[in-house]
Amino acid sequence: IDSFDKDSFIPFIGAGPSTILGEPNWNDLFAQLCKTLNVKNIRKTKHLNGSIDYPKTFSKLFKHVRDKEQFYGKLFEVIEPKKTSATWFHKRLVEAFDSYITTNYDSPIEDAFIDVHPKRNLRKRYFSCYGLNNIGDCIVYLHGHKDINFCIIKSEDYDYFYPSISKKPGIPILEDFLTNVFTERSVIFIGFSF
Repeated sequence: IDSFDKDSFIPFIGAGPSTILGEPNWNDLFAQLCKTLNVKNIRKTKHLNGSIDYPKTFSKLFKHVRDKEQFYGKLFEVIEPKKTSATWFHKRLVEAFDSYITTNYDSPIEDAFIDVHPKRNLRKRYFSCYGLNNIGDCIVYLHGHKDINFCIIKSEDYDYFYPSISKKPGIPILEDFLTNVFTERSVIFIGFSF
């Protein structure tokens, strides 16, 4: 506690805190999106160990959708919170920190920030931000957001944005940003299933 300095620490938020908002998990997201887009008979792709490979499964679904813009619009409709826009967790998060990184596509941190800090503006960045010296009062949506009608959800997206892992052509904007974060800050992972 004595060493805690919010300029040195940054929370990295995964899907865990979003599920209690009434948002779907990966399986429900896939099912609801298929229904919303009126696409039937898409079989889920599985890893060798039998678990579902959701990026490849969403790639299959995307290929069956005629209006590609509609895919993202409907996806963001499906992930809208059904129970509440933010929880006590999100409010405590914005009390403790002033910068946030998330792989989520939703906005509960923004909603909590407005409640807790009504006179401050939270800046939003997508995929990266413009230097860690300027990350205060900022949320970085690493994998996209409804504001830009795009998110990293398909296997091709992960391959493109994480080229050192996929060994395929792409841009390392996320990798470069995360390298800086991991080098210069102490990262607190919250709500990551892996």
